[in-house]
Amino acid sequence: MSKQKIHIFILYFIIATTFILIGIHWFNQSKAISKNRIQLNDNRDFFWDIYPELVIPNSGKILNGQLNLVDINNNKIKLAELSPKLPLLIFRYSQYDCHLCINQVLVKLQLAFKGHESRVCLIVDGMTPRDFRIKNKDSNLKIRPYFIDSQYLGISLKNKNLPFLFVMNPDFFGIDKIFIPFKEYPQQTDAYLENVKTVLND
Repeated sequence: MSKQKIHIFILYFIIATTFILIGIHWFNQSKAISKNRIQLNDNRDFFWDIYPELVIPNSGKILNGQLNLVDINNNKIKLAELSPKLPLLIFRYSQYDCHLCINQVLVKLQLAFKGHESRVCLIVDGMTPRDFRIKNKDSNLKIRPYFIDSQYLGISLKNKNLPFLFVMNPDFFGIDKIFIPFKEYPQQTDAYLENVKTVLND
């Protein structure tokens, strides 16, 4: 075989290999995009499935102001004492909920309420104050965490592996503006927090 034919063969081989690699890359990207679209559609369907059964029935529900919580220093505090005069945004989650979802919301809360951390708090179960301090020792978290044990908060969204946010009215401890964040829709969480900040500042 002449050198020219060998060079042509090598050139064709390189071109063919390049097209094959491009095809594999395109296929993998298309597969990933398709998987993400399926996940997003699943989340949309899931939200609308739970909305009429979990979100609507809890809107306007009255919480027990005498419910016992524990602060970061293991001091007992009543739910009614968290914010006796102003509406309060509460992020309610469990140690067993989606960690990526929780962390995303915590970051967004710190940014949205920087300098106004008193207008928001966390209510957490499945974790002791000591566990919380260890887990968040590097996060510089300034939002107040409170801990609840086996007592029932009175919201049917509990124990659904769904972290959620809501506004508590200080006059009668009513639940308002329930929101379930999904990590796949960070812009919706941003929009919710901006709207809630406006409400809390009224």
